[in-house]
Amino acid sequence: MTEIRQYGADAIQVNRRLRAVLEELRDEVRPELQEAVDDELARLEASVARRFADSPDLDRAQSADRQGLGGPAEQRTRSAVTP
Repeated sequence: MTEIRQYGADAIQVNRRLRAVLEELRDEVRPELQEAVDDELARLEASVARRFADSPDLDRAQSADRQGLGGPAEQRTRSAVTP
């Protein structure tokens, strides 16, 4: 995760997809591993806050998106389920 976060720091899509993966992972891992996932999420949030601090895209970079496409959450969820 660290390498992906650092390499993709300037790409909104990378940040959105990483957040989606980490949020989903946090809900699925054993309780003793949740702290490590939360740490990665905190690092991602700090990285996004620094990189996009003065950008009009900060809100987009801070939101999760499994496909990195943007759009309403309900569309992302439907398209993620539909082949």
